[in-house]
Amino acid sequence: MKNVLPASTLRCELPTTLTVFLLVAALLPMSAQIVPPEITVQPTNQTVLASHMATFTVSATGSPPLHYQWYWNGIALVGANTNTLAFTAVPFLAGSYYAIVCNLADCATSSVVVLTVLTDPSIVSQPTNQDAVIGDDVTFNVVAAGTAPLSYQWFLNSVPLEDQTTDTLLLTNVTLADSGVYRVAVTNIFGSITSAPAALSVLAEVRRIKSFNNSVDGEMPFAPLIEGSDGWLYGTTVIGGSAGQGTIFKLAKDGGQFTVLRTFTTASTDGRQSRGILVEGADGVLYGTTTYGGSADQGVVFKIQKDGTGFALLHSFGATAFDGSQPVAGLMQGSDQALYGTTLSGGDHGFGTVFKLNANGAGYVVLHSFYDGSDLGEINEGRHPEATLLEGSDGVLYGTTRGDEFWEGSVFKLNKNGTGFAVLRRFGNGANRYSKAPLIEGSDGALYGTTYGGPGEVFKISMTGLNYTVLRSFSGFDGDAAKPHGALLEGPDGILYGTTREGGSVGVGAIFKLSHDGSGYRLVYSFTGSDAGGAYPTGALRLASDGAFYVTTSAGGDTASGTIYRIRTTPPSRPAPRVTSLSRAGADLLLTGSNGAAGDLCQVLMSTNLEEPLDQWTPIATNMFDATGSFSLTMTNAVNPAAPQRFYILQLQ
Repeated sequence: MKNVLPASTLRCELPTTLTVFLLVAALLPMSAQIVPPEITVQPTNQTVLASHMATFTVSATGSPPLHYQWYWNGIALVGANTNTLAFTAVPFLAGSYYAIVCNLADCATSSVVVLTVLTDPSIVSQPTNQDAVIGDDVTFNVVAAGTAPLSYQWFLNSVPLEDQTTDTLLLTNVTLADSGVYRVAVTNIFGSITSAPAALSVLAEVRRIKSFNNSVDGEMPFAPLIEGSDGWLYGTTVIGGSAGQGTIFKLAKDGGQFTVLRTFTTASTDGRQSRGILVEGADGVLYGTTTYGGSADQGVVFKIQKDGTGFALLHSFGATAFDGSQPVAGLMQGSDQALYGTTLSGGDHGFGTVFKLNANGAGYVVLHSFYDGSDLGEINEGRHPEATLLEGSDGVLYGTTRGDEFWEGSVFKLNKNGTGFAVLRRFGNGANRYSKAPLIEGSDGALYGTTYGGPGEVFKISMTGLNYTVLRSFSGFDGDAAKPHGALLEGPDGILYGTTREGGSVGVGAIFKLSHDGSGYRLVYSFTGSDAGGAYPTGALRLASDGAFYVTTSAGGDTASGTIYRIRTTPPSRPAPRVTSLSRAGADLLLTGSNGAAGDLCQVLMSTNLEEPLDQWTPIATNMFDATGSFSLTMTNAVNPAAPQRFYILQLQ
């Protein structure tokens, strides 16, 4: 008889029947002439592919009845009581098997045999995304299971990497060329499996250029930086400074020459706690807002020269009935040269406003007061706008409302004279109903923005409110980004870049990128928060004229007061060095060069034919640029009147 048991039914416990057989046999008299069992055919070792049948058989002679009991790794299998044991092989059931055959006289034990279960390869632990800076070492690991031997092959962008055939891929001294998507194929004689993709983002530079120091120069830089027409970077802090109410500052792009232009105070003639981005007007003056301060302590609009002089309040919020209050967003200068902004609260219904004023402070007017539609039949416009406005290419103003725990946020538009207000999109009452970030207009004419509630999303919508599409839903798990707070930025490569306040590899914020259709999503950098690293970026990335991205973090740094980072996705362009003079001193030639960077090595090449390919020119000397980006070199006995004309060029090493 044959026992065919599914693997899931194999159970182990004390074989009661076998115990009874042995007790009865012990009580029988010898005259019963019972022949004890004898194994005549032993079971044999089995090697079986997983999910296929494994079969063990034993044959025995002896006086009936014969009782069979099969054992697995020394444990009796319940219901395995015939001369044949058959079941579906799974890796868990690999091991040793044997049978005991009993009758009333005695028992016989079979040979111990082994079941080997062969399995296809499987991935136990996937390789994970990595970010690095040029020169770093990067390691990808995979953990695989399956019947040995397992072989490995790593791929970069679907191209196999030569000699990368172990479970670990080590990349040393990475360059930009190492950026891409890595996978590994694991193979044995039964099959092959390819891992999930793991992206490597190699940046040319990640450098903290400023760490804030609370009472000295400010704390919590909440807003993005701007680059002034003079090439300096300008920004604000929410708190800190000598009065603890925030600062206005400027610094060079290398982080040097940091200067506090203004320290806010609690005076009624001053603002305090600036959260919005500055804007440089057409007149070269900086304009901004503070959330508090002014005559009613409900916030102000101010202006200041780029050298810190000429600070003045243009408007104090909340001083009159139904005025807006507590502006969180910065200002936007429209094509008509007027300044436009939003307030978080105030207005006719207390839910915020859109306002307008001239650069001299005159002409202040509330263009729109938001209403949540809580009265039956009224339209829900959204509550509490927190983001800077956008003037679209059509001359219309676009913005978002944050909403609150009871009411969803929205995307809206209105004309610069306050007419034509319309809600383009309500985010709904789900987790992603909040929006804190300004909209941007992409090169394709669509509007792009983010929601903050829950882990957050990136969305796209037309200026008419149609074709709303979620491009990315963040998870906040397994190193993914979460809670985008600042505006998106379309880079020169046509890719959308953004920041999240949370998420990333250690949960304190990240920089991400994706295409206009949502494809190509990848984390570019995860902030560390440790070792004086930045944490919780709330402001957007800003692309400066030097090709670098600049971003603030509201925390982290040497005193946990916030930081500024410079991030380059490509190395900075370097001007070509040039020969500035070539003079003769007897038989010697004196060559001077310029346009280099301090410490750069430069090779002097010579040729008698100006049109000869550069790789055929003759190297004759190497020198280093000094701190001023120049160098001089004397070539002894280089003058030979009988020699043909010679040409010299400099080449960076």
